[in-house]
Amino acid sequence: MSSYTFGVNPETLFALALFSNHPQRKEMVVQSQERQREQWDRQIIAPKIVVRTLFDEALSPLQQDSVYGPIYLQLIQYHIDQIDFDCFDWALRGENGVFLQQARKEGEDETTRFWNAVAGNEPLLQNLRILSSDWGGNSQQGGCRLRSHFQSHSAALSQPHEGSFLIQTFLGMSLERINWDEACRMLDVQTGKDTLCQHIEND
Repeated sequence: MSSYTFGVNPETLFALALFSNHPQRKEMVVQSQERQREQWDRQIIAPKIVVRTLFDEALSPLQQDSVYGPIYLQLIQYHIDQIDFDCFDWALRGENGVFLQQARKEGEDETTRFWNAVAGNEPLLQNLRILSSDWGGNSQQGGCRLRSHFQSHSAALSQPHEGSFLIQTFLGMSLERINWDEACRMLDVQTGKDTLCQHIEND
């Protein structure tokens, strides 16, 4: 029976939900107990290795998409990096309980990661330049179009895999947190539409 409970973020809780009945759960627990008996071996972090390996396998279809893959990988990897593997390990072995702590609401990290991935991807930028012709400098309308565009593409990139649920969940969390109006304004700056709109307003 667990003696302590810890507040964890949604990413850690989702990972625990996936692995609580995972076939490799017993293996992770056994390896964790071995680490306790061999305190000098600090290089083996079995749960982290197993979890990241599963995610790598689930993300392989994204790596084959040179246009949209890089941006989804950036957003998903951010959430994988948020998993608290210490609490994950303790809870998986039943040593400690966990509860969901209040999730952060800020989307600055996701918006920045989104735009950095877009700005370095010329084929994707070209697609978005074509899409941006539909909203004519209206950032609110453009934000809605961008959001719908990336949400619709994300569903087609997930292949059946035991980690697919978590991949879609993490990606959905990022897509909800991105400031799409800001992303739209960044795109307009990139394409020069903001300058054109300013000239029209001045005239």
